[in-house]
Amino acid sequence: MFLPTLIFESTFNLNARQLWQNIVPILTLAVPGLLLSTGIIAGILLLATSIPLLPALLLGAIFSATDPVAVIALFKQLGAPKRLTVLVEGESLFNDATAIVLASILIAGIGADVGEQHTDFMSVGVEFFEVFSADCS
Repeated sequence: MFLPTLIFESTFNLNARQLWQNIVPILTLAVPGLLLSTGIIAGILLLATSIPLLPALLLGAIFSATDPVAVIALFKQLGAPKRLTVLVEGESLFNDATAIVLASILIAGIGADVGEQHTDFMSVGVEFFEVFSADCS
């Protein structure tokens, strides 16, 4: 419920030109970073609890979405370079989008495990590109 508002606020205050100039490092930090974090959290949950793999991955995806509000405030207070601020804000934006899509994929997988038909994987892939294009505009 709150995530769309937070994403809107982030995109509204982010310079699109600087975002596109830094898109490769931003995506490199956001997508593989979220996937790695999701895997680590799921691994810890699998070792520490009896939660099955897909729900553990879903919790990992949910916990991996970051909000850099405190970091950005500290950057502004310390006078950090503008590029660093753009990298962190952009990474958070795409990190959130990746977390939404990954959670959707995992929910579809969990639904398939219990015999329900939530979403097919092709529509989730289309959703991934819709979320990313909406974040970029």
